[in-house]
Amino acid sequence: ELEDSASKQFPIKTNTTGTVASGCALGDVEITDANVMKVSGPASVVNQIDTVAATINVDGMSTDITDRVTPVFYDAQGEVVDTTKLSVSTVNISAQILNTKDVELEFLTTGTPADGYQAGDITYTPQKVRIKGEAAILNTINKITIPEEVLDLTDASSDIEKTVDISTYLPSGTALVISSDSKIDVTVVVEAVKTKTLQI
Repeated sequence: ELEDSASKQFPIKTNTTGTVASGCALGDVEITDANVMKVSGPASVVNQIDTVAATINVDGMSTDITDRVTPVFYDAQGEVVDTTKLSVSTVNISAQILNTKDVELEFLTTGTPADGYQAGDITYTPQKVRIKGEAAILNTINKITIPEEVLDLTDASSDIEKTVDISTYLPSGTALVISSDSKIDVTVVVEAVKTKTLQI
């Protein structure tokens, strides 16, 4: 039984399985050779392919890992395509394993509240975030400071509440382990100045 042949190119997506060692976090996962795969074979099979993915196992890993794996082909519904009639080559895939560190946040303020008012406490949640990066970089970081222009108290006469995205203020070479931690709810208490007259 004969049928038309077909040939297509597909970008190779990267996936991981498993959980890295305690105290570590997953960094970049990439194909280290050509990240595009050319697939040739019977048209009925090739035309089913929608995506190509390569998966690397990082379970328990605490250092960078590289492996050579056979990509898996999926159709538009996410079902695995039978590639027994195709000539499929393997690819090199690497996973970067980074250290992690919990660091405190520091918010600075600028500006002066309205007459008769003063700035009080600054509260925010969470107070610490977990970042990932190379050990040499993490060792130099003790806290993440949010610059003063983010919280401007000029002429304020009531509390200032703001959600701050701290992701742009992370030190170079680091990233948040939990991306949702980037949004920090901050409240700056602005209270009336109290005076009291005492009799001498």
